[in-house]
Amino acid sequence: MSPPAVAHLADNVTEVVGEVLSTGKGLATDAARHVPDVTESLGDIARSTASTVADLATTAIALAPFTASRRKKPWTDAGVTKVILVVLAVVGLAVAVGWWKRSRRAGADAEPAWNASDNVSPLNPSSSAAMA
Repeated sequence: MSPPAVAHLADNVTEVVGEVLSTGKGLATDAARHVPDVTESLGDIARSTASTVADLATTAIALAPFTASRRKKPWTDAGVTKVILVVLAVVGLAVAVGWWKRSRRAGADAEPAWNASDNVSPLNPSSSAAMA
């Protein structure tokens, strides 16, 4: 690249960067000008939301005595609890018996290593005496 072309390119880059910075400064100035309006609007929304939540809480507290006395709690009923415990005990017993039967069957299917004839050579008394 020739030096005049490099200088022209540098001038173009400088001009574009200057325009970007100027536009950014203008946007920041506009945003700063609107910050009080935005803050005021957010404050209004927060106050309105807090008022609504307070009204709902007051209504819920006022209605609580009427709803608590009429609601039945089936999980604390003694009959339901007993049924659940019996069902859990039966399921637990079935799982335990199944596991026990499976482990017994697996043990019977596997041949112990001390009983396998493939890896044990016959004992020859004459060769054993000769080695001693």
